[in-house]
This record gives sequence, C-alpha cells and structure tokens, in this order.
Amino acid sequence: MANLISIGAITTPNPTLFVKMDSLFSDPVEYRIQTLSPGSQWLYVNQFCSLLTTYWLNDANTPNVYGIQNLVDHVKISAAQQLINLQSLEQQTTEANNALGNSHSKAFPLPMSLDAVNDELKDLQVGTRIWAGNTVHVVGFLITAVTPVVPTTPPTTPAETPGPYTYTLYDSNTGVVETGRTSLSQLIVRMGYSSLVISAPA
Repeated sequence: MANLISIGAITTPNPTLFVKMDSLFSDPVEYRIQTLSPGSQWLYVNQFCSLLTTYWLNDANTPNVYGIQNLVDHVKISAAQQLINLQSLEQQTTEANNALGNSHSKAFPLPMSLDAVNDELKDLQVGTRIWAGNTVHVVGFLITAVTPVVPTTPPTTPAETPGPYTYTLYDSNTGVVETGRTSLSQLIVRMGYSSLVISAPA
C-alpha cells in the first residue's frame, strides 16, 4: 500500500504528521506534515523529534535554531515516510542507534536512578553525542567540555553536583540549540529520558 505525503502549513520547528482517516484502507494512504490539524478527518500519527534530533546530532554545526524548516521538501517527505514506521520508543531508539554509528543504546527502568545514569555516563569524551528519549519527546546532547569534579567540603549530594560535563542541548520543540549547559545526568533523570543512544567520537 502506497503513501501519499503532502506538506501543509508549518509554523513550528517540530510539526506533526497526520493521516487522513477515510484513506486508511485506501491506496494511497494520505498523510500531511503540518503544525495544526488539517481538520476533523485527520488523525495524529507522531511528531518529528526523534528524527530531527538524529539529524542534528549528525551535523551539530547547525544554526542556533534548527527544525524541519532546515530540510528541503523531499527530505521532509522522506522523514515522514520513516516516521510512519517508527511508532514506538524502542523502534525510534533502534533507528537512532543505526543512524549515529559507533554507538550503543541503554534503557533504564522507571523510576530512573541518578546513580545508574551517572554510571552509564561516566568517562565520556568531548564530542560524545547522546540521543535521549521517553514516550513523549526526544532531545539531543553534545558533550563540549569535560572538567574533573572537585570534591566539596562538606560534600554535596549527587542531585546537587553538576558533574564533569558541559554540553549543548538541542530541543526540536523549540528548535533552540542551547550551549554551556551542565548537570547532564540530573536533567536526564528529571525529564525521564529512559532510553539513551550514546555515540562516542570517531
């Protein structure tokens, strides 16, 4: 069964893919990439955060605002075709692992443990890329600096310790690329990003 994918009005970096209800058992099935619903006959399929994050991680020298508007139309349509087959977090994680290369994935049980995340993220190098997702959203991290953690007196709790990494954060919902962030593990745990793909620099 073929898919007919069109591009509608896009006013946000991470729009939605919709499917037309009365075409579900037709050939072709009609899909549209658009920010707002085209109407009552169109059903939500997914948004593009998992793929946009992978694209950004593979080319982190992108503009300060990055989203689907940075892609030419045929790449938008290709991304939508991919997205149709990436409905679960597990499928999206596998796709990211394949796309990033030199990588491995890690799934954490909920509720997440800060100690477990710290252990997984120990000894990262500058240039490490991290795809981080939950069942709602996906973001990307690029490690830009590693600073040894100096013990404090009195010692701080793990939740208060920034950790050794400075990183750039990409969030496709806003399209913003935010530099100079710290406290990586704490953010991952707080947002429940239970599925990680960690790609070491080549």
